[in-house]
Amino acid sequence: MDQICAQFGITRQAHYQKMHREAEQARQNEIVLEMVRQVRRKHPRMGCRKVLYKIQSMLDAESLKIGRDRLFDLLREVNMLVKPLKKYHRTTIPGLWRAPNRLPGLLISQQDQVWVCDITYLELMNSRFAYLFLLMDLYSRYIIGWHVSSSLASDGAVASLEMAMSRSSHWTTETIHHSDHGVQYTNHKYMKMLHENGLLASMGAVGNCYDNIYAERVIGSLKGE
Repeated sequence: MDQICAQFGITRQAHYQKMHREAEQARQNEIVLEMVRQVRRKHPRMGCRKVLYKIQSMLDAESLKIGRDRLFDLLREVNMLVKPLKKYHRTTIPGLWRAPNRLPGLLISQQDQVWVCDITYLELMNSRFAYLFLLMDLYSRYIIGWHVSSSLASDGAVASLEMAMSRSSHWTTETIHHSDHGVQYTNHKYMKMLHENGLLASMGAVGNCYDNIYAERVIGSLKGE
């Protein structure tokens, strides 16, 4: 062993120390993976970021530390990353009204500065669908308004906006309401509500989901899990 270590320019002690570190790392990795498995038994499609949040108390109890990137790498090594679902059901039918995109370059620094909204479908039994209208405060990422409807009619969007205004007490005439160009958000009744309550309409480019990526992301997490 001394001759082999000398060939690689290391001491025998350094070799055994490295073996010990690798064995200890493997032991810790297995503990972390078992924690992830415990969470995934109840939430099979929970993403890595939220899993890390869920297991944090267990990590603290074991005096273990692992960051988000390292957890991603570990789950990738054992093929435990959640594969995205590829289903699509159209919920956006473009309307004629347009508003400027007020978000580029804006520093989000407080609650009720920006509200973002979107619609997604919920698959029910017997090939039926319901539609979920969401409205989220961008700073806190808190869902402040929501409504489930059997149709894509604008009444669902109006109901979610009414809930948001009733539950939030800090919105002002400078609060930005950001959406896509769907008819649910561009119809006369909805735009009248925004105007009468002093909310500033903001919309992304037509056909560009990345201009409403914050709402898309929370919906992606909801549908993925």
